[in-house]
Amino acid sequence: MLHNMREHEAYYASILGGHNEVEGIMDRLVIAPGAKVEKSNWLSKLDMGLVLANTLATPIVFWADQHGETVVPSLVKPGSEWTPIHLANVGSCHWILLNLKSSGSCVQPLAPIIAGWSSVKQTAGPVRRAWESILSPGLSYWQGISGTVQ
Repeated sequence: MLHNMREHEAYYASILGGHNEVEGIMDRLVIAPGAKVEKSNWLSKLDMGLVLANTLATPIVFWADQHGETVVPSLVKPGSEWTPIHLANVGSCHWILLNLKSSGSCVQPLAPIIAGWSSVKQTAGPVRRAWESILSPGLSYWQGISGTVQ
């Protein structure tokens, strides 16, 4: 993630609140081997969702209570092999990995793509549209079972 942030620092600065904010996020990612991860190192889904999605070249789905949000990569178009990463919020302070598996024609539900970040929408145009197109079945499935409209 650090490499991705350094390589695209100007881009992330335009989205995440400037170079000082990006430097602060990168500082919080560096933890000495064996050191305790302090609360001051924690990051929000808004801080890291897009960086994770771009670094791993796959959508990140954040689930919390009765809702969820999907963050799609803005720098990387969909490849032939990708699997969404689903993270669930526990106790309002921890994220755990959900291991959802698809088999056959089974479609994984995908929460609506995060609505904010108008600058991401503008700068990611073709990349975002490519992801929206390929994710359409999962987004529609979620809309059908949750009753939410995107």
